[in-house]
Amino acid sequence: MSLNYDLSNVENTETVCYTEDGHMKPAVEAIIFATMALGLSDITDKNLPEWKQRLNILDRVGLGWFGSITDNNGLSYNWFPDNALLDSLKGLHTNAGNTTRFVFWKSIMKQVDREVAPRVSC
Repeated sequence: MSLNYDLSNVENTETVCYTEDGHMKPAVEAIIFATMALGLSDITDKNLPEWKQRLNILDRVGLGWFGSITDNNGLSYNWFPDNALLDSLKGLHTNAGNTTRFVFWKSIMKQVDREVAPRVSC
């Protein structure tokens, strides 16, 4: 299934989500794809704390994929979504689906187990 997104409810969409030449900002694209990893299909006032929590969990356990991002000019830099970016993207919606915190934690633990198991020899 393809990932579909809707930015029409994001305030100031043109300046928040796109560069002056009309390309989507790489950070916005990364957040759109993060909806799948986080199990959160949209950004709202209500779920913003959960977004921050889950992003930090992924980062802390080493499963965060935000370390390096390449902009539209081909320049790479280290990056992690900050509160201002998440706040500015309230209204974003995708078809990624929502999971409970328990299901999110369970998927994280499975990923950690897959990473650790090959390193452990008994």
